[in-house]
Amino acid sequence: MPRGFGAAQQKRQGSKKAPLQEVQRLAQQQQDLAMQAEIAFFTQFHQEDAEAAALAWSIGVYNPLVELGNHARCLTPAEEIWLHQAKMAGWLQVEDEFDAIYFTAPPPNFSLEQADWYIRPDLTSFLEEPERLVDVIKNYPMS
Repeated sequence: MPRGFGAAQQKRQGSKKAPLQEVQRLAQQQQDLAMQAEIAFFTQFHQEDAEAAALAWSIGVYNPLVELGNHARCLTPAEEIWLHQAKMAGWLQVEDEFDAIYFTAPPPNFSLEQADWYIRPDLTSFLEEPERLVDVIKNYPMS
């Protein structure tokens, strides 16, 4: 008997969400692999040329602790307020004030014990090299 208008349709096998979830999972895997490759590259870079690594860190483009960001302390309300005010004053050259900071440690050891939130010098109008956020707030108070 032919099926026409109003006839029951067969149930479809699977759902449309499964392929989307698979694509998202594969995209996440690709991002994770890219991050691991970048970390491996910078680790090798640091080991081979510590002086160049220190220079790259000083201009804000090298952060060997990027994969350890989950150890970062939470920002204080005063730090968040300062970041917002600095962005509004034009001191930070970013759309989101939290893009101007990163969790890192100074050379030569890049030790996790010395790690803290630093302001990236390339995203500011007033810093020459990364400086700890707590020190910047003391040295450049917002009124």
